Amino acid sequence: MHRSRARAAVNARASAAQSSARARQLNRFGAAGTAAVEHAEADQEQVHEDCVSGSSIVAIVENTKLEIGVARLNTDDLTLQMSQFCDDQAYSKTLSLLTQHDPRQLLLP
Repeated sequence: MHRSRARAAVNARASAAQSSARARQLNRFGAAGTAAVEHAEADQEQVHEDCVSGSSIVAIVENTKLEIGVARLNTDDLTLQMSQFCDDQAYSKTLSLLTQHDPRQLLLP
């Protein structure tokens, strides 16, 4: 009986650690419909601080399945953020991302 409680406690800690690791791995763009929307409130504050108008360069690529790849270089602190997500035919998530970050320069292939 004591072993089963200990095992349950270990499993609970492992699950919490995995959830925490997943949260750190989420992209930081915050476009509607992406996993970034599910950030904790502390992470949201960081996202809003990163959204200074004209402080980034964004590159966007697309494949045939409407999967969008985005790389964003923040020129203030020289951080690079990369993300990949599925979008609809109207590119609503991509447009939301661009509206939120207002890049200084946009690179397309």
